[in-house]
Amino acid sequence: MAVLDELLSIKDFRQRQADAALQAARARLAEAHRDEDRKRHDLERFTQQAEADMTAWYQALFSRQVKVRDINDLHLDIAILRAEEEAHRRVHDEALKGLQTAQQSHHSATDTLREATTVRDKFLELARRHNAALAKELERREELEFEELASIVREREAFTSEENV
Repeated sequence: MAVLDELLSIKDFRQRQADAALQAARARLAEAHRDEDRKRHDLERFTQQAEADMTAWYQALFSRQVKVRDINDLHLDIAILRAEEEAHRRVHDEALKGLQTAQQSHHSATDTLREATTVRDKFLELARRHNAALAKELERREELEFEELASIVREREAFTSEENV
């Protein structure tokens, strides 16, 4: 039984490890969701502000007489906004990749825990069956011993009854 107990403790240890890994993966997944939400919010806020700025710049440009230099400055400002927007988009894309990685890690940890639990449960079932078989064998041996003992008692009784006759 010591071997079975040791094996069960190993199965329990592996299940606890898988459970701890799943908890860590859940925490990473939650953090990745929060990070992606922040980055998406930052991108949306920047995009809205950039559109408002461009609208204001165009209105200012259309409200007065301008020089070619003013138009060039406006194009430069718009190019800068687009570059900043693209930087925000790249940061958001990286957050999405981090989220996907965290989701895959969580999925893998869930599968690992499920597998560890299944293996442990199967092992427990095998141990239960083994113990039941041992108990049945022990019961069978006891019955044989009782039958042998009863046979000896009957022989003695038969022998003593023959001597008395």
